Amino acid sequence: MTTLSETDIEKLFSGAPQYFARNEGHNTGAPHPSVAFPWDEALEIRDLTDHTQIEDQAWGCVTAWPHLTRDVRRDAAATRKAKEQKRAHFYPRCRERPNMLSMQGLEKGTMGYQAILERSVGDALQDEQFGFASLGHKAPAVIEQRQKVATSKDGLRYIEEHVVLDQLMKNSTRYNEGKLDRALSTKLYNELFLHILHPPQRLGELKNPHSLNVQIQALLKVLAAPNTWVDFSHVEWRIRLGQILWGTPQGDGIDDGSSIHDADTTCERNEERYWLLLQILLACELLIRLDAITAGEEFGAESIHPNDIRRFERDANTSVKWSLVLARAWLENLEVVKEENDSNNGDRSQPSAGWLVSLTGKMILRRHRHQKDLDQLGVVYTMKGRHGERQVDGLMHFARKIQWPELETYESRICDNAKTAYEPTPVQTPLASATTADTPRSSYFGGSTNGAKRKPSWGHRKIEAALHPSGWLSKSYVSGLVLPGEGLSHFLMATLLENDKEAMMRLGPMANLCGGFVYCGKSFWSTACVVGRVLAAGRGAAECMGWVSSDVTPRGLPDGWVNIEANELEGLCTRSLFRRPIPWT
Repeated sequence: MTTLSETDIEKLFSGAPQYFARNEGHNTGAPHPSVAFPWDEALEIRDLTDHTQIEDQAWGCVTAWPHLTRDVRRDAAATRKAKEQKRAHFYPRCRERPNMLSMQGLEKGTMGYQAILERSVGDALQDEQFGFASLGHKAPAVIEQRQKVATSKDGLRYIEEHVVLDQLMKNSTRYNEGKLDRALSTKLYNELFLHILHPPQRLGELKNPHSLNVQIQALLKVLAAPNTWVDFSHVEWRIRLGQILWGTPQGDGIDDGSSIHDADTTCERNEERYWLLLQILLACELLIRLDAITAGEEFGAESIHPNDIRRFERDANTSVKWSLVLARAWLENLEVVKEENDSNNGDRSQPSAGWLVSLTGKMILRRHRHQKDLDQLGVVYTMKGRHGERQVDGLMHFARKIQWPELETYESRICDNAKTAYEPTPVQTPLASATTADTPRSSYFGGSTNGAKRKPSWGHRKIEAALHPSGWLSKSYVSGLVLPGEGLSHFLMATLLENDKEAMMRLGPMANLCGGFVYCGKSFWSTACVVGRVLAAGRGAAECMGWVSSDVTPRGLPDGWVNIEANELEGLCTRSLFRRPIPWT
C-alpha cells in the first residue's frame, strides 16, 4: 500500500462534481448554488452542466446571467451580438431567481440543481410592492413621494414629454454607436443638469464637479428614492412592463395572482406610461455613465476610487439595479423614432397590417400642460423594435420545437406579417393626443381585483391572460423588451396563439399560461404545471422554453384549456386532477 498524493486524488475523482453556495459580495442577496469541477482543466469536463443551453438569440433575454446561445457559430447576427457584448460595460450584480439558465434540465421535464434549490427563495414569493396596486392611480404615499421628487431643488426638474423622448433617442444613438468614454463627461454634465436634474447643492466644494462620479451619484439619488418607481425585482411587474407601454382598456387584462388591477381611466394609464418612460430615461442616463467609467477603467484611462465603489454598492438598492437591467434591454431592443406630422394625412386610417407592424404605434403619454405648444411641434414619436426579424425567427423556432400543428401554413402567415412590418407607413398621431373619454373595459376577470390576495406558492402560480391579435403580450415579445425571468415563456406561447386564428377560435381568448390545453389531437403544457413535467418523459414529447407538447390528451375532453388542481404536501405535489375547461363564450 502507498499513500495517495494530491495528484493521484485529483485523477481518481476526475469528473466528480463539487457543490457550492457562494455569495458575490455585499448587498447581492442570497448565495447562489452552483456545481463545478475544479480539478479538471479538460474542456469536456470543466464545462459540464446539468441543464440545456439557450438555443436562440431571441431567447437570451430570459436570464441576467452571462451566457452564450447555441446559434452563435451559425448565425451572423448572433456572432456580431456576442462580439458587442465583449466590450467593456457595467454589469449590475442582480439576477433572476430561480436561475432561468438552469430551468430546463438535460432530461425532458427536469430542472437543474441551481433552479431547484432557488425555488424556495424565488422572486415570485416576494411581497408585492407597497403602493403599486394599480396600473394607474397609486397610493397616497406614492403620489406624495413623486411630488416631492419632482419639486425638490436637489432632484428632478419638470421634464416635458417630448424632452423625455428626445433624450431617449440621443442615448440610444450613443449606446448603439459605442460612443461612450470619459471625454463626454462635460457634455453629459450639461445635458443632465440643464434639462433633467437640478445640480447638487454642494457642487462647488468638489474637486472636479463635472466628473462622471458626480453625475452618477446625482442620478442614483433620484432612482433610489423610495415609493417612486416601479420595482422590477418583482415578477409581476416584469410581466406587466409591456402592459404599461402597449396595453389598452379593451380587455387587455391579466390575472397573475397578485392584487394589481388595471387603470380606471385612460388618463391614469397615460400618466403611468409617462412615469415609466421617465424611469427608463434616468436608468439609461445612469447606465451610459457607468459604461463610460467602466470602459475608462478597462483601458487604464483612470482608476475608480474604492470609496466610490463602496458608496455605489450601498446606495444602489435592488430596485436601481433592476432599472439598469431594464435600461440595457431598452437600449438594445427599442428605439424612439421622431417624424414630422403630416396634418393632411393625420386622420387617414390605415388597414390593419398584422401584429408585428402594430408595434410601431403612436406614443401617447400624459395630457400635456400646454397642449397648444405641443401641437406646434409638428412631430410624432413612435416606438420601433430593432430586431423584429430575429424575434420572428425565434418564434418559429419555438413553434417547430414544440411541434405546433399545421406549422407550414402558420409560418407563411407570420413571414407575410413580418414583411409588412417594415413598410414605412405606420399609423401616426400627435404626441399626447389621448382622448379623455374612457372606453368601457370588457374584463375577462370579473372586474378589478382590489382585494388583497394570498401570494401563491411557486409551484401553484397561475397566470390567466386575455388574448387578442396585436395584444401587448405579443408586442412585448416582438419588441424584445423582456426582462429576465419566467415572463418569456408566457410571451412566446401568447404570441403563438394570438397569431393562429384557428387556435384562437377553438381555444377562446382566455388563456391559463401556467396550465395546459388540448389542440388538434395534441396537448400542450406549461412546465409550471406538474402534468407537463410528467408527460415530458413520455415517448414523442417535446420541450422548449417552459412548454411541453405531448401526444397524450385528457380522455373525453375536446379542444380547450384544461385547469389542473394540485395539492402540495410536505413540499411534494401528491395529487393532480383534470377538470373540464371553463366555458369562455
